[in-house]
Amino acid sequence: MSSRKKKDVVQPWRGDAWDSRIYELIEKRVSREFNTLIDVMGIPEYREYPGPAKELLEELVLVFRMARTYIRDVNAAASEAQARKTLEHLIKHPANIVEQVNQADPRTRSLIEKYWPGGPQHIEVVPPDPDAYLESATAAFAALPKPKPGRPPGSDDQASKECALRMADTYRRFTGKSPTRRYDFYSGESGKEYGPFRDFVAAMLSLIPDRLLRSLHPHALGTTKAIDHITRLGIEQLKEKETT
Repeated sequence: MSSRKKKDVVQPWRGDAWDSRIYELIEKRVSREFNTLIDVMGIPEYREYPGPAKELLEELVLVFRMARTYIRDVNAAASEAQARKTLEHLIKHPANIVEQVNQADPRTRSLIEKYWPGGPQHIEVVPPDPDAYLESATAAFAALPKPKPGRPPGSDDQASKECALRMADTYRRFTGKSPTRRYDFYSGESGKEYGPFRDFVAAMLSLIPDRLLRSLHPHALGTTKAIDHITRLGIEQLKEKETT
């Protein structure tokens, strides 16, 4: 570490460092069920094309890796309170701000991108201009409301949102179809949800270890409620991404 004091530097987000053993276990589990997943997605022809199949496999593995990472490291860091704290730190200690932002959690980085001078930008493509980074951090900090203690009942955490968005985005890119929901209104009072995207979500969630699934939807382990929840959330998050 440099001569700067530890307290003057944003501590790196642990999710950027991967345990190779965990990666291998996740990849093996997805690989084992890969044919089932592509059948559910309606693209069985991927069996005949190693290149696209490898790309899809990597994307499906990434869904699980990102979900685990957000649950382990980002749920707390994704809170408005923590985002304000990190942004305030960047404003007070702007030395090497470009490096610090690149080491910060995804929630803070997304706010920097959203409030970039002149309009939203991706950090990966903007010039490393410390003044622009500081201006963006200042604007993001000013826009965030002062946090209230606790989390609103029924609110979705960042892990659920990111996992659902990844599933929806992957489904659309590889099938060419927008993720949607369908209803069987003759099944019960509220109707029964079904459809190809829901089937894909169900197949993906069936591969998630119980502990991880509880974190994504703690009160719906092993039920259709968890599948319906992630299905709806994925569609909502993808639409929100497109509008912003």
